[in-house]
Amino acid sequence: MADSSTKHPFEVWLEHQETEGMARRQSRLAGLNTPADVAEWAQQARQWYRDRVGAPIPTPNPRRPERVGAIERVGYRVEKWLFDVMPGTVTAANLYIPNDPNPAGLGIVAPVGHWAQGKANVFYQDLGGYMARNGVALLVYDHAGLGERREFWARVLNEPLLGESPTNEHDRTGDVATLAGVQPSRFYLTEALVARAFLATFPFVKPGRIGVTGASGGATLTRFAAAYDDDWAFAIPACIIRGEHVIGGGDAEQCCWGSGARGVAPVDLLATMVPRPVMIISEPPYDGAAVSFATLKRIDELGGAPDAAEFFAIYDEHGYTH
Repeated sequence: MADSSTKHPFEVWLEHQETEGMARRQSRLAGLNTPADVAEWAQQARQWYRDRVGAPIPTPNPRRPERVGAIERVGYRVEKWLFDVMPGTVTAANLYIPNDPNPAGLGIVAPVGHWAQGKANVFYQDLGGYMARNGVALLVYDHAGLGERREFWARVLNEPLLGESPTNEHDRTGDVATLAGVQPSRFYLTEALVARAFLATFPFVKPGRIGVTGASGGATLTRFAAAYDDDWAFAIPACIIRGEHVIGGGDAEQCCWGSGARGVAPVDLLATMVPRPVMIISEPPYDGAAVSFATLKRIDELGGAPDAAEFFAIYDEHGYTH
């Protein structure tokens, strides 16, 4: 790390803001002692995040969702759907439907991480098939820049203009959104809420029993969604919750303006789910996720939900495997 004397004044100022923010965070967390303390902390954190992002983008007259195909599998089927997520914007989605749905009506919305294949990514296919074979319906859909929603496309060459990585598209649109004063995550969170509302229209899923899980960039959206809306039944981010540092890095929609100065670590927005269930999954056990899990566990215990948090870590690929 460069000596502070060689750094640009803006870098020094930014680090100072983050240091002070994290100190305030530690002091605030240390002051949590009762369920009432936890409830107040969670409410304040949720409200701060919602104010930062802004309200979901409304679609006043969405078109009727269209079923465009189905694939039969052993124990389940995959239905292909198109539905509006924002005005003038359609997403393609795969709905994994179990032949024998669970009686509790559990369902899962699965935002995709930064894999160019989008919903067709092998990790998400494995996840959908596994959940469906075990009675849980799962909906996986393409975000802008993924799968069938590549937005910067060379039609003559039939290839992406900005390279294979979806992060290139997200940052390109994020530049414009930032100049307009709009947090890019607002668009992605809107899509997640629309996807949940769509999944809730099926009779084998109960609206209050729908959870969210994603891996990598989809896990970032999972922890953002946990704080953005109160109606998620559970949250399972995979391969993204690491140590106790401020939110930052990643491409445009994975950033949250002002989180450094306020002192918001990756686990904090996820912990606002208390007392609802949360599970942290990590692919390298030594990446600091255990420290964040300890924070989550303490908040849940103080909030009166000692069994709400789970943790799984094993050295493996970055995605859904074990």
